[in-house]
Amino acid sequence: MIKFMKFAQHVRGNVHKTSGKPNVEQYQAGEMLHADLIGPIYKSYALVCIDAKSKFIAGYLLSRKSQASSSLITVINRLNSILKFQDRKVCFLRTDNEFRTKELNGFCDANGINAEFTAPHSSYQNGKAENANKIIKNKMKLLLVDSGIPKHLWTYAFKHTIFLLNHIPRSNDNESPWEKFSTKKKNIDGIIPFGCLVFYFNYKNDQKIFTTNQSGVFLGYDNTIKIAIIYDGQSKKIIRTSAFQALPSVFPLRNESWYEHAGKNVKRVTGYPVSSYVGSDNVNVESISSNHSGKYDDSPIPLSGDDSDSPPPGPPAASVGLSSQDSLNRNLNPVTTPVNQLRSEERRVGKECRSRWS
Repeated sequence: MIKFMKFAQHVRGNVHKTSGKPNVEQYQAGEMLHADLIGPIYKSYALVCIDAKSKFIAGYLLSRKSQASSSLITVINRLNSILKFQDRKVCFLRTDNEFRTKELNGFCDANGINAEFTAPHSSYQNGKAENANKIIKNKMKLLLVDSGIPKHLWTYAFKHTIFLLNHIPRSNDNESPWEKFSTKKKNIDGIIPFGCLVFYFNYKNDQKIFTTNQSGVFLGYDNTIKIAIIYDGQSKKIIRTSAFQALPSVFPLRNESWYEHAGKNVKRVTGYPVSSYVGSDNVNVESISSNHSGKYDDSPIPLSGDDSDSPPPGPPAASVGLSSQDSLNRNLNPVTTPVNQLRSEERRVGKECRSRWS
C-alpha cells in the first residue's frame, strides 16, 4: 500500500503531454491533409492546408473567421478534383478545434473522411500545419520587406508565397510539391520578382502607333506565369494582364537600407528572397524577364474565394513612361557595366517612379 501511494504521488507530479513523430510514409500524396488558420491580419484570415506526403500547400483567403469550415470544404473539393485523375482522394483530415463544426463533421461523414481534431491546448499535434504557417509568414515578411510593398497588401504576398513554395523544389528534392501532388510539371522559367517594376500594354488607346505602355508594381501571378497581377498608379486599379515586361532588378517601392552601402564592391543578390526557397536552388531573376501578348481585365481581385469581398485599396504604383525603361536598357549593359554603376542607375529609376507617384 505504501509503495502504491508513492507511485501515485510520482505519477501525479510527472504529467507530460503525449509525444511522437507521425509516420508520413504510410500515406500517399493527397490522402492526409493538415489545416490551420493564419490571422487575424488587418481583420482578415488565411486558410492553409498542407499535404503530409508531398508538402503541397493550398491557400484560401477569408474575410471572417466564421468562414473557416466552409472554406476548408471548398479546398478539399478542389483538391479531390485534382486527385481523382490518380484514383486518390483526401481520406484523413487533421485540424484544430476551431474547425470542429456541424458543417465540417457532416461533410466528412458524407465523403468518408476521417476527421482528427487536436486536444485542447495541444496545437503541436497539428505540427505540419503549424510549421507551414511559420514558413509562410516568414516568407511573406521577406517578400514585403525586400520589395517595399505596403503591409496592407499582404494578401498578394500570401498568394505569391504559396505559388513559390508549391512550384520550387524543396531541399534535396528534384520535384516540386506540385509535381508530387498532381504528377504534372509546370514551367516557371519566366518567374519575376515580387514588387519589381513592370510595364504592360495599354489596350485603351485607339491609335496603336501613339500607344504609351503603362507601368506598375508586380504583385504576383494569377495561377499561371502568363498572367500577371499589377497595381496601376494612374487608374488606381489592380490589373490582370498577359502583355507585360519586367525590370526584375528595379524595386520602386523599396527604401534603401544601411547594409546596401556597407559593401559597395559586393554584388547584391537581387533574387533572394523574392524567388528562392530556403534550402533550395536560387532562381536567378536578374536574367529573367517576361514578355507576352494578350488583353487584361481591370476588375479588382477579390479578397476571399468568392467575388463578394474585395481587397483594401493599394498605394499609387508606377506611372513612369517608357523613357526610364529605354534609358536603362540603352545606357547599361549588365555584362560590361560595373556593379556600382548598374545599381545606381537602378536606384535612379526607382526614385523617378516614386517622384511621379507622389
